[in-house]
Amino acid sequence: MANESPQREGAVTPWLILQLQIRANALIISALLTIWPGMTKVVFMACQLHSSQQGTLSSLTGWPVWQGQGSNPFMAKRLAFRTLVLLTGAFFLSYAPVFADSTSATNTNDGFGSSYTLTANCTGNLCNVTLNIDTTGAIYTDISNVDFKIGTADVLTGALTAPTAGWSTITSSLSSGGCLGGNKDGQICSSATGDFADTGGKLTWTWTNVQVTGDLTVGHVGYKYDSSDSLGKGLLVSDDYPTSVPEPTTLSLLAMGLLGLVAVRKFVLA
Repeated sequence: MANESPQREGAVTPWLILQLQIRANALIISALLTIWPGMTKVVFMACQLHSSQQGTLSSLTGWPVWQGQGSNPFMAKRLAFRTLVLLTGAFFLSYAPVFADSTSATNTNDGFGSSYTLTANCTGNLCNVTLNIDTTGAIYTDISNVDFKIGTADVLTGALTAPTAGWSTITSSLSSGGCLGGNKDGQICSSATGDFADTGGKLTWTWTNVQVTGDLTVGHVGYKYDSSDSLGKGLLVSDDYPTSVPEPTTLSLLAMGLLGLVAVRKFVLA
């Protein structure tokens, strides 16, 4: 195991995603609150016009708003408020999980003479993941297994390009015996079935179309050293990255709910 805590460099953190989402939601709420007075006037005028032609708006709202040529400002405000609620509801229905375009993690010293960088570039919930390990100064001669985790659960729906031919990939964690770990937390683990990756230079693994569930953030990077092309009880690099950050979507919805309560109270008392 590495004797130095892994460090991220240039990572897009969940806190950054959170800040962007809250700012965007605040702008939307501000816009809705800004157009409220104008919306009330427009609906009020529309109701007056409809009243002069039909005598009632019950066909639209389910309750009478006007009788004859009179006016009812309270019912106009009520109709405008319902319109505001519908707009807010449409916003929530269109709300989808947001993923950063990319995220990465770097460890400049894995404890065995090597360094690595894991990078994920994503479109929606599909990511291309690249693990670069600089093994120029590695103590051991081979790497037989690699694994990572960039979401709550990861599934490889594409292909793996490895330094040597004949690698297989499963959903599992890495142990000293290979991809046989019992930590079933959605990690992707790849194993060499033939020639192991020889150390002494820069090694690259690339997984295409990794389907990510949950927030995009590097949670784990690991790989296994061996001293020959025979799988044995090798030495592990197993770096866990803290991901105990509240989900941006959850906090954004909470913020919008609080703003909504304030808006409703303001409108009711107005």
